[in-house]
Amino acid sequence: MDLGGGPGKYSLYLAQQGCDVTLADLSQKNVDFALNKAKELNLPLTGFCVDGRELSIFDDGQFDHVLCMGPMYHLKDEHDRVKLIEECLKKLKPNGSIFVAFVSSYSFVWDYLIRNPELIMNDERKSELNVMLDDVNFIGKGFTDNFFIRPKDVLPFFEQFSLEKMHLLNCESFLYLREAELLKQSEEVVSAWLDFAEQVCEREDMLSFAEHIMYIGKKIEGSMR
Repeated sequence: MDLGGGPGKYSLYLAQQGCDVTLADLSQKNVDFALNKAKELNLPLTGFCVDGRELSIFDDGQFDHVLCMGPMYHLKDEHDRVKLIEECLKKLKPNGSIFVAFVSSYSFVWDYLIRNPELIMNDERKSELNVMLDDVNFIGKGFTDNFFIRPKDVLPFFEQFSLEKMHLLNCESFLYLREAELLKQSEEVVSAWLDFAEQVCEREDMLSFAEHIMYIGKKIEGSMR
């Protein structure tokens, strides 16, 4: 299941690889777009309009894998984030895997520096930067109002669930900081840097460079939560 799969970017790719994919999203327009695109590409895809905090439309233990690659960005309340993971685990088979992405609390700082450094002179935006000085998780402006998490708080969040940690990784490694320059290089150079970045993406001391952090866990056999 691709939960919060939007218009199907991941779902369509996985369907192309031969996976049996169910897309679930809060927006019916997103679901319709993905299904129409799948039909256009002659790909099998199932889609449902649902709230990730209430997944009773699906059978318990139905899925081998659950992607949760966006919902955590938008759920501002801790109770809602817990509820979503609980629902995902109910629908996941024992020993199945869950992939959960977060936006790092440092991400918007990198974004300001790279794309629009002068925003630090804007009083409203500077107040958002100042939140980082308080060293807390917070809600702030991204492409919507987003939940930003400190890298060190990701693993403690998952300790309340019956999950075995498989991986915790920095999705962009350190490459995001120089992405524009890197993409001007030859394919060979880009590939070499990607290979290098992949080797250090799980280093804990590199997590502060992350724009997005991904937790990958395995559901402990026999558990529902």
